[in-house]
Amino acid sequence: MDSLPSLHVLSIKIPVSDLAVSRRFYTDVFALREVLQWPDEDGTIRGVALAGTGDTLIALREDPAAAVATRDFGFVNLGVPDVAYLAGCAAHLDALGIAHTGEISGADGRLVGFHDPDHHELSFYARTHPGVRNDASRAVTAPPQAASTAQPSTAPGPPPRPGPSVRRTSDMP
Repeated sequence: MDSLPSLHVLSIKIPVSDLAVSRRFYTDVFALREVLQWPDEDGTIRGVALAGTGDTLIALREDPAAAVATRDFGFVNLGVPDVAYLAGCAAHLDALGIAHTGEISGADGRLVGFHDPDHHELSFYARTHPGVRNDASRAVTAPPQAASTAQPSTAPGPPPRPGPSVRRTSDMP
């Protein structure tokens, strides 16, 4: 195989400090439904996958240290069909008591920004024009050899953690 096939995003995993609080937040704010759970060896649920964003799942994994380390990081912007929907999104956040920005400019559109319980940046985002504003971008460059000679790291790392089992919410009593 000489080239990659067409790729798509299956899921986005977000570290959270309290799974119960974040599960409720993400299902309420984005009208998502839980479709998978990841229990630890003792049966404690430490991760969930939430559906409702097209083909991409939003996964939440309880990892307090990672949640703190990624505070203020923006993991995901959720698109709306048109800028006219942003006022309704802001009203939805108001109804849930979630502080948010007004409608502001983004790289290629308009957005309403807010934070999850771990202070990760989120937004409802409407693309308003093709391409990215000149003042909102810069070229991405890589060292010439990086793309063609990349080798897997041989640096020692933490030992692999045993993989959790997976349960579909629909298969549970």
